[in-house]
This record gives sequence, structure tokens and C-alpha cells, in this order.
Amino acid sequence: MAADSTDKRLHLVFSYWAFLFIAWGLYRFLFRLPEEIEEGVIKPVLWLGSVFWVVAVREKRPFFSSLGWTLKNIFPALYWGLGIGFILAFEGILVNWLKYGSFSFIQAPYQSVDVFLIALVLSIVTSICEETVFRGFILNRCLEIIKRENWVNILVSVGFALIHLPVVFFVYHYSIVPALIYFLLVFLMSLVSGYCFIKTKNIVSSVLIHTLWWWPIILFR
Repeated sequence: MAADSTDKRLHLVFSYWAFLFIAWGLYRFLFRLPEEIEEGVIKPVLWLGSVFWVVAVREKRPFFSSLGWTLKNIFPALYWGLGIGFILAFEGILVNWLKYGSFSFIQAPYQSVDVFLIALVLSIVTSICEETVFRGFILNRCLEIIKRENWVNILVSVGFALIHLPVVFFVYHYSIVPALIYFLLVFLMSLVSGYCFIKTKNIVSSVLIHTLWWWPIILFR
């Protein structure tokens, strides 16, 4: 009976990942809307709406606390998130400086305060959606079932990187080598985010890391 229960729980987690991969991949292939709509409306509805249904309806568990949205360990989560997030952000800035020899902004519109704030809000919303799903639900549930932290984190990070491939090919139109580099960077960020979540059991650390990691990519060419 215990084995059957474990199999069903793993099947639920994998089925959810597969659903999200197919649904989000089809959206990226078929549609191209303004980023404000995609990241600010469609992603929260699809990602958070679907994981809410799985947790509240299928699992019948508390939505926030079972996904790491809690005040427990909030200060360690802030320390880990801000500390490692700034390290990753600095690394991203340094890589761009070494590559281009300057700190020029990618687009003039980001020099506008209003557009900058919109981009900041969208990056936070994106981080909340993706970290809630992958760290709060998928990683958390796999750890409850498998209890092998390193292997689970690697597996979930592969799944996290794979779900970003549709945007690489259908939106950015990368060739194979840039796509592989992008995959590796997303995979490594996911590993770090997963490690901090495992240490703190609080999703705030992962959201901070995700947001701070992404900004050098947004701001600098």
C-alpha cells in the first residue's frame, strides 16, 4: 500500500510537470503577446492556477504553507536569498563586462523609471510563479517522497531548464550553441535556488535568487 501511494504521488508530480511543459510550450509556439501580458497575466493564471488546483483539489493540502510560503525561517531565507542572489547578479554583471568591455544598458527604454518599474514587477511575478511551481511544489513533493536531496535537486533542475527551451527556440530563435549555454545557466541557477530552498524550507530565498539572477540579463547586453 505504501509503495502504491508513493507511485501515485510521483505520478501526480510528473504528470503536472508534463502538463505544464506541453501547455506552456504550445503557448510559446502559437502565440506572441506583449511581455506585460505574457508574464503578468498568462503565466500567473496558467502556472499558479494549475498548481493551486493540484494542491487544493487533488492533494487537499494548504496552498501556501505546503509550498513554502511561510514566515518560518524567514530571516535565514532572506539572508540566503539576498546573499547568493547578489553574488549571482555580480557574476552576471562581471561576465557581461568581460564580454563587452563596458556596462552599457541593453535598451534605452529601461532608462525610463516607469518602464524600469514595470520590468521589475514583471521579473518578481515571473520569479514567484516559477519558484512556487518548481521549488514549492515539484521539488518539495519529490523530497517528501524520495528524500535524496542532491539527486532530487538535479532532476528538478533539469525539468526547470527544459521548460525554458520553448522560449529559447520559438521566441529568442537561438541556434544550438546559445541554446545549450542558456540551458546550462538556467540549470545552474535552479540548482542554487533548490539548494537554498532545501536549507530554509522557505520559498522567499528562491524568489530572491531568481529575481536577482535575472536582472543582469535584462539590464546589460
